[in-house]
Amino acid sequence: DFQPRIDMAINDEKSSAYLARVISNDPEHKSATTIFMDDMLWRVANRRMMSQVREQLGLDYAPNAFSVSADSEPHNDWLFSVDISSNDVDTAEQAIDKLIDSLSVEITEEETLTAAKQLIADLKPLKDDPKQMNWFIQRYSLHGYGIDALFNIEQMANRITAQEMT
Repeated sequence: DFQPRIDMAINDEKSSAYLARVISNDPEHKSATTIFMDDMLWRVANRRMMSQVREQLGLDYAPNAFSVSADSEPHNDWLFSVDISSNDVDTAEQAIDKLIDSLSVEITEEETLTAAKQLIADLKPLKDDPKQMNWFIQRYSLHGYGIDALFNIEQMANRITAQEMT
C-alpha cells in the first residue's frame, strides 16, 4: 500500500537521511530536446538544493537531487536527498517540499542559460571521443530521439527556453 511518508529507525546514530521521491506526470522522452531538458532540470534542481538547503538553511554540506530514469520506461523518478541531524527532519522536509514546488512554478531564464552552458561544456568533448559519441548515437537512435542534436549540441541546448523548462 502506498504511504506518503515512511519513517524508519535504521540505527541509533544521532543523524538522519531525508529522501523525497517524486514521480513525474509526463515522463515520456520523445525527442533529444526532452532529454536535454531533463539534464538541465537536474542541474537547476541541484543548484537550488545547494542554495536553499546548504547555504540558506545550513542543513547539509552536500544535498543532492537526481533523476532516476531509464529510456523508454513509463515513469521518471526524481530523488532529493539530505543527510541531517535528527532534529532537523521537519525543517528539511519543508525545505525540500518548497524546493519541489518552486521548480514546478518557475525556472528562470538565468537558470536555464546557466544549465545550458553547463550541459554544452559537458557534452562538447563527445566530438573528440568516438566511443562515447557512438554510445550516444546508438542510444538516441534506438529510442527514437533523433541524432541531430548530438551534432548541434550548442544550438539544441541554447534553443530551450525557461518557459519550456518550467
